[in-house]
Amino acid sequence: MSAKLPRTGLMNPPETDALEQLRKIVEPLTPKTLNAQIEALSDKQREQLKILVSQLKLSMSFSRVNDRYADYKTLISRMYPRLDMEFSELITDVMESLDPTPEMPPEVRYKRSLERKRTPREMAMSVYDNPKYFPPRDAMKTEQVYRAPVSNNGGPNPRAGIGGKNTAQQTEAPSAIISAEETLFDFDNTALLKFKDTIGNIESANDYAVRGGFNDHYLGKYQLGKAALQDVGVGYSKEEQEEFLADPEKQEKAFEEFTKQNHEYLQSKSEKYRDLTMSEKLAVLGYAHNQGRGGALKYLETGESEKDGFGTDALKYIEEVTNNLGTI
Repeated sequence: MSAKLPRTGLMNPPETDALEQLRKIVEPLTPKTLNAQIEALSDKQREQLKILVSQLKLSMSFSRVNDRYADYKTLISRMYPRLDMEFSELITDVMESLDPTPEMPPEVRYKRSLERKRTPREMAMSVYDNPKYFPPRDAMKTEQVYRAPVSNNGGPNPRAGIGGKNTAQQTEAPSAIISAEETLFDFDNTALLKFKDTIGNIESANDYAVRGGFNDHYLGKYQLGKAALQDVGVGYSKEEQEEFLADPEKQEKAFEEFTKQNHEYLQSKSEKYRDLTMSEKLAVLGYAHNQGRGGALKYLETGESEKDGFGTDALKYIEEVTNNLGTI
Protein backbone atom coordinates (compact mmCIF):
# COMPACT_ATOMS: atom_id res chain seq x y z
CA MET A 1 0.00 0.00 0.00
CA SER A 2 1.53 3.27 -1.07
CA ALA A 3 2.17 6.05 1.39
CA LYS A 4 -0.19 9.00 1.41
CA LEU A 5 1.28 11.76 -0.76
CA PRO A 6 1.05 15.40 0.24
CA ARG A 7 -1.68 17.37 -1.48
CA THR A 8 0.33 19.57 -3.80
CA GLY A 9 0.31 20.66 -7.40
CA LEU A 10 -2.15 22.55 -9.56
CA MET A 11 -4.68 19.72 -9.62
CA ASN A 12 -4.30 19.03 -5.90
CA PRO A 13 -3.79 22.31 -4.01
CA PRO A 14 -2.56 22.23 -0.37
CA GLU A 15 -5.12 22.48 2.44
CA THR A 16 -5.45 25.92 3.93
CA ASP A 17 -5.18 26.78 7.61
CA ALA A 18 -8.92 27.54 7.63
CA LEU A 19 -9.74 24.03 6.41
CA GLU A 20 -7.45 22.53 9.03
CA GLN A 21 -9.25 24.48 11.76
CA LEU A 22 -12.60 23.19 10.54
CA ARG A 23 -11.25 19.64 10.46
CA LYS A 24 -10.24 19.95 14.12
CA ILE A 25 -13.81 20.86 14.99
CA VAL A 26 -15.39 17.77 13.42
CA GLU A 27 -12.67 15.27 14.24
CA PRO A 28 -12.87 13.87 17.79
CA LEU A 29 -10.00 14.87 20.03
CA THR A 30 -7.89 12.11 21.49
CA PRO A 31 -8.39 12.37 25.26
CA LYS A 32 -5.25 12.84 27.27
CA THR A 33 -4.33 10.06 29.63
CA LEU A 34 -4.33 10.81 33.34
CA ASN A 35 -0.55 10.51 33.26
CA ALA A 36 -0.29 13.06 30.45
CA GLN A 37 -2.54 15.51 32.30
CA ILE A 38 -0.38 15.27 35.43
CA GLU A 39 2.82 15.73 33.39
CA ALA A 40 1.32 18.83 31.79
CA LEU A 41 0.99 20.51 35.20
CA SER A 42 3.48 23.06 36.38
CA ASP A 43 5.86 22.18 39.23
CA LYS A 44 3.73 24.24 41.61
CA GLN A 45 0.51 22.49 40.54
CA ARG A 46 2.10 19.03 40.91
CA GLU A 47 3.24 19.93 44.41
CA GLN A 48 -0.29 21.12 45.24
CA LEU A 49 -1.67 17.89 43.80
CA LYS A 50 0.55 15.79 46.08
CA ILE A 51 -0.61 17.72 49.15
CA LEU A 52 -4.27 17.40 48.17
CA VAL A 53 -3.97 13.68 47.49
CA SER A 54 -2.60 13.15 50.99
CA GLN A 55 -5.29 15.32 52.64
CA LEU A 56 -8.15 13.82 50.68
CA LYS A 57 -7.10 10.23 51.37
CA LEU A 58 -7.02 10.98 55.10
CA SER A 59 -10.40 12.74 55.02
CA MET A 60 -11.97 9.95 53.01
CA SER A 61 -10.79 7.34 55.49
CA PHE A 62 -12.94 9.11 58.11
CA SER A 63 -15.87 9.68 55.73
CA ARG A 64 -16.12 6.02 54.77
CA VAL A 65 -16.39 4.95 58.40
CA ASN A 66 -19.91 6.42 58.31
CA ASP A 67 -20.60 5.96 54.61
CA ARG A 68 -18.71 3.32 52.68
CA TYR A 69 -20.03 4.78 49.41
CA ALA A 70 -18.69 8.31 50.00
CA ASP A 71 -17.21 9.65 46.74
CA TYR A 72 -14.35 12.02 46.07
CA LYS A 73 -16.29 14.43 43.86
CA THR A 74 -18.61 15.30 46.76
CA LEU A 75 -15.75 15.42 49.25
CA ILE A 76 -13.65 17.74 47.06
CA SER A 77 -16.55 20.14 46.37
CA ARG A 78 -17.22 20.32 50.12
CA MET A 79 -13.60 20.75 51.21
CA TYR A 80 -12.39 22.98 48.37
CA PRO A 81 -15.41 24.83 46.92
CA ARG A 82 -13.27 27.55 45.30
CA LEU A 83 -10.91 25.22 43.51
CA ASP A 84 -10.51 25.74 39.76
CA MET A 85 -13.05 23.49 38.01
CA GLU A 86 -10.55 21.86 35.63
CA PHE A 87 -8.07 21.18 38.44
CA SER A 88 -10.91 19.87 40.63
CA GLU A 89 -11.93 17.39 37.93
CA LEU A 90 -8.33 16.24 37.54
CA ILE A 91 -7.95 15.63 41.29
CA THR A 92 -11.27 13.74 41.32
CA ASP A 93 -10.04 11.47 38.51
CA VAL A 94 -6.72 10.94 40.28
CA MET A 95 -8.33 10.01 43.60
CA GLU A 96 -10.90 7.72 41.97
CA SER A 97 -8.02 6.01 40.18
CA LEU A 98 -5.97 5.59 43.35
CA ASP A 99 -8.86 4.80 45.70
CA PRO A 100 -12.04 3.96 43.74
CA THR A 101 -15.42 4.57 45.33
CA PRO A 102 -17.17 1.22 45.94
CA GLU A 103 -20.02 0.62 43.52
CA MET A 104 -23.36 1.36 45.15
CA PRO A 105 -25.99 -1.40 44.81
CA PRO A 106 -29.23 -0.28 43.08
CA GLU A 107 -31.34 -0.92 46.19
CA VAL A 108 -29.07 1.32 48.29
CA ARG A 109 -29.15 4.05 45.65
CA TYR A 110 -32.96 3.92 45.53
CA LYS A 111 -33.26 4.05 49.32
CA ARG A 112 -30.93 7.04 49.48
CA SER A 113 -32.89 8.89 46.84
CA LEU A 114 -35.94 8.59 49.09
CA GLU A 115 -34.07 9.61 52.23
CA ARG A 116 -31.98 12.36 50.68
CA LYS A 117 -31.97 15.49 52.81
CA ARG A 118 -33.64 18.26 50.90
CA THR A 119 -31.89 21.57 50.34
CA PRO A 120 -33.25 24.71 52.08
CA ARG A 121 -34.78 25.82 48.79
CA GLU A 122 -36.48 22.45 48.28
CA MET A 123 -37.74 22.67 51.85
CA ALA A 124 -39.03 26.14 51.11
CA MET A 125 -40.82 25.11 47.95
CA SER A 126 -42.48 22.20 49.75
CA VAL A 127 -44.84 24.65 51.47
CA TYR A 128 -46.78 24.83 48.20
CA ASP A 129 -47.59 21.14 48.66
CA ASN A 130 -48.98 21.80 52.12
CA PRO A 131 -52.79 21.77 51.90
CA LYS A 132 -52.99 23.94 55.00
CA TYR A 133 -51.69 26.90 53.01
CA PHE A 134 -52.56 25.91 49.45
CA PRO A 135 -55.55 23.53 49.51
CA PRO A 136 -56.48 21.83 46.21
CA ARG A 137 -59.16 23.90 44.51
CA ASP A 138 -61.53 20.94 44.12
CA ALA A 139 -61.17 20.12 47.84
CA MET A 140 -62.00 23.62 49.14
CA LYS A 141 -65.28 24.34 50.80
CA THR A 142 -66.51 27.59 49.33
CA GLU A 143 -69.10 30.22 49.83
CA GLN A 144 -70.17 32.72 47.22
CA VAL A 145 -70.18 36.31 48.32
CA TYR A 146 -71.23 39.32 46.29
CA ARG A 147 -68.53 41.97 46.77
CA ALA A 148 -70.83 44.94 46.24
CA PRO A 149 -73.62 44.12 48.71
CA VAL A 150 -76.90 45.91 48.66
CA SER A 151 -78.36 47.72 51.66
CA ASN A 152 -81.95 47.35 52.83
CA ASN A 153 -83.11 50.26 50.69
CA GLY A 154 -81.41 48.94 47.57
CA GLY A 155 -78.46 51.39 47.58
CA PRO A 156 -74.81 50.41 47.73
CA ASN A 157 -73.31 49.79 51.16
CA PRO A 158 -69.56 50.35 50.99
CA ARG A 159 -69.11 49.62 54.72
CA ALA A 160 -70.72 46.20 54.82
CA GLY A 161 -68.35 44.96 57.48
CA ILE A 162 -64.96 43.23 57.42
CA GLY A 163 -64.27 41.62 54.05
CA GLY A 164 -67.17 43.47 52.43
CA LYS A 165 -69.70 40.87 53.67
CA ASN A 166 -73.24 42.16 54.18
CA THR A 167 -75.06 40.37 56.99
CA ALA A 168 -78.39 41.63 55.66
CA GLN A 169 -78.08 40.17 52.17
CA GLN A 170 -75.67 38.02 50.19
CA THR A 171 -76.02 37.44 46.47
CA GLU A 172 -74.32 34.67 44.55
CA ALA A 173 -71.58 35.83 42.20
CA PRO A 174 -69.39 33.19 40.53
CA SER A 175 -66.44 35.60 40.28
CA ALA A 176 -66.32 36.09 44.05
CA ILE A 177 -65.74 32.54 45.32
CA ILE A 178 -63.58 32.45 48.43
CA SER A 179 -62.60 29.77 50.90
CA ALA A 180 -64.81 29.32 53.92
CA GLU A 181 -62.12 27.31 55.72
CA GLU A 182 -59.74 28.65 58.36
CA THR A 183 -59.43 32.44 58.55
CA LEU A 184 -57.05 34.62 60.50
CA PHE A 185 -58.46 37.42 62.69
CA ASP A 186 -61.56 37.88 60.52
CA PHE A 187 -59.78 38.32 57.15
CA ASP A 188 -60.74 35.88 54.39
CA ASN A 189 -58.14 33.47 53.01
CA THR A 190 -58.06 34.92 49.51
CA ALA A 191 -57.04 38.33 50.81
CA LEU A 192 -54.60 36.86 53.33
CA LEU A 193 -52.83 34.75 50.73
CA LYS A 194 -52.42 37.78 48.47
CA PHE A 195 -51.25 39.87 51.42
CA LYS A 196 -48.69 37.26 52.47
CA ASP A 197 -47.47 36.80 48.92
CA THR A 198 -47.08 40.58 48.52
CA ILE A 199 -45.08 41.05 51.72
CA GLY A 200 -42.97 37.97 50.98
CA ASN A 201 -42.22 39.23 47.48
CA ILE A 202 -41.16 42.67 48.73
CA GLU A 203 -38.97 41.24 51.48
CA SER A 204 -37.28 38.25 49.81
CA ALA A 205 -38.88 37.42 46.45
CA ASN A 206 -40.69 34.74 48.51
CA ASP A 207 -37.47 32.89 49.39
CA TYR A 208 -37.74 31.05 52.71
CA ALA A 209 -34.00 30.34 52.92
CA VAL A 210 -32.64 33.87 52.55
CA ARG A 211 -30.94 36.12 55.12
CA GLY A 212 -30.92 39.88 54.74
CA GLY A 213 -30.57 43.30 56.31
CA PHE A 214 -27.71 44.53 58.44
CA ASN A 215 -25.34 41.64 59.26
CA ASP A 216 -27.94 39.21 57.86
CA HIS A 217 -30.04 39.97 60.94
CA TYR A 218 -33.38 39.30 59.21
CA LEU A 219 -34.52 35.80 58.33
CA GLY A 220 -36.64 34.01 55.78
CA LYS A 221 -39.46 34.85 53.44
CA TYR A 222 -40.79 37.71 55.57
CA GLN A 223 -37.38 38.92 56.83
CA LEU A 224 -38.34 38.77 60.50
CA GLY A 225 -35.73 40.11 62.91
CA LYS A 226 -34.78 39.08 66.42
CA ALA A 227 -37.33 41.30 68.18
CA ALA A 228 -40.22 40.18 65.96
CA LEU A 229 -39.32 36.53 66.41
CA GLN A 230 -39.09 36.91 70.17
CA ASP A 231 -42.55 38.53 70.14
CA VAL A 232 -43.98 35.36 68.59
CA GLY A 233 -42.00 32.93 70.75
CA VAL A 234 -39.27 31.93 68.29
CA GLY A 235 -35.69 31.74 69.56
CA TYR A 236 -32.74 33.40 67.86
CA SER A 237 -29.74 31.22 68.68
CA LYS A 238 -27.59 30.08 65.75
CA GLU A 239 -29.22 26.65 65.77
CA GLU A 240 -32.72 28.15 66.03
CA GLN A 241 -32.00 30.48 63.11
CA GLU A 242 -30.98 27.56 60.89
CA GLU A 243 -34.04 25.58 61.98
CA PHE A 244 -36.29 28.56 61.22
CA LEU A 245 -34.79 29.07 57.74
CA ALA A 246 -35.37 25.40 56.89
CA ASP A 247 -38.98 25.32 58.12
CA PRO A 248 -41.45 27.16 55.83
CA GLU A 249 -44.43 26.21 57.99
CA LYS A 250 -42.80 27.74 61.06
CA GLN A 251 -42.14 30.93 59.10
CA GLU A 252 -45.76 31.15 57.98
CA LYS A 253 -47.01 30.70 61.53
CA ALA A 254 -44.56 33.27 62.88
CA PHE A 255 -45.62 35.83 60.27
CA GLU A 256 -49.30 35.21 60.94
CA GLU A 257 -48.82 35.62 64.69
CA PHE A 258 -46.71 38.76 64.24
CA THR A 259 -49.33 40.27 61.90
CA LYS A 260 -52.11 39.29 64.30
CA GLN A 261 -50.35 41.09 67.14
CA ASN A 262 -50.01 44.21 64.99
CA HIS A 263 -53.69 43.99 64.04
CA GLU A 264 -54.87 43.62 67.65
CA TYR A 265 -52.66 46.50 68.77
CA LEU A 266 -54.04 48.83 66.09
CA GLN A 267 -57.60 47.68 66.76
CA SER A 268 -57.25 48.65 70.41
CA LYS A 269 -55.42 51.94 69.83
CA SER A 270 -56.93 53.47 66.70
CA GLU A 271 -60.55 54.23 65.93
CA LYS A 272 -59.45 55.17 62.42
CA TYR A 273 -58.01 51.68 61.93
CA ARG A 274 -61.20 50.06 63.26
CA ASP A 275 -63.22 51.95 60.63
CA LEU A 276 -61.10 50.77 57.69
CA THR A 277 -62.18 48.11 55.23
CA MET A 278 -60.44 44.74 55.27
CA SER A 279 -58.23 45.68 52.30
CA GLU A 280 -57.30 48.99 53.90
CA LYS A 281 -56.42 47.27 57.17
CA LEU A 282 -54.17 44.80 55.36
CA ALA A 283 -52.43 47.70 53.60
CA VAL A 284 -51.75 49.34 56.99
CA LEU A 285 -50.52 45.99 58.33
CA GLY A 286 -48.08 45.96 55.43
CA TYR A 287 -46.84 49.36 56.63
CA ALA A 288 -46.59 47.96 60.17
CA HIS A 289 -44.44 45.11 58.91
CA ASN A 290 -41.87 47.68 57.81
CA GLN A 291 -42.23 50.32 60.54
CA GLY A 292 -43.63 48.35 63.47
CA ARG A 293 -47.04 48.68 65.07
CA GLY A 294 -46.09 51.94 66.74
CA GLY A 295 -44.98 53.38 63.41
CA ALA A 296 -48.26 52.31 61.82
CA LEU A 297 -50.23 53.99 64.59
CA LYS A 298 -48.26 57.20 64.07
CA TYR A 299 -48.96 57.03 60.34
CA LEU A 300 -52.69 56.68 60.96
CA GLU A 301 -52.61 59.69 63.29
CA THR A 302 -50.44 62.01 61.19
CA GLY A 303 -50.62 60.70 57.62
CA GLU A 304 -46.83 61.09 57.39
CA SER A 305 -44.84 58.06 56.29
CA GLU A 306 -41.35 57.01 57.41
CA LYS A 307 -38.43 55.30 55.67
CA ASP A 308 -36.54 52.25 56.92
CA GLY A 309 -32.78 52.00 57.41
CA PHE A 310 -32.28 51.22 53.71
CA GLY A 311 -34.21 54.29 52.56
CA THR A 312 -37.36 52.42 51.52
CA ASP A 313 -40.50 54.49 52.07
CA ALA A 314 -42.99 52.34 53.98
CA LEU A 315 -45.73 53.66 51.70
CA LYS A 316 -44.40 51.11 49.20
CA TYR A 317 -45.97 48.39 51.35
CA ILE A 318 -49.34 50.13 51.37
CA GLU A 319 -49.24 50.67 47.60
CA GLU A 320 -48.16 47.11 46.79
CA VAL A 321 -50.75 45.50 49.07
CA THR A 322 -53.50 47.78 47.77
CA ASN A 323 -52.62 47.05 44.14
CA ASN A 324 -52.42 43.29 44.64
CA LEU A 325 -55.62 43.02 46.65
CA GLY A 326 -57.50 44.83 43.91
CA THR A 327 -61.23 44.75 44.51
CA ILE A 328 -61.19 42.06 47.22
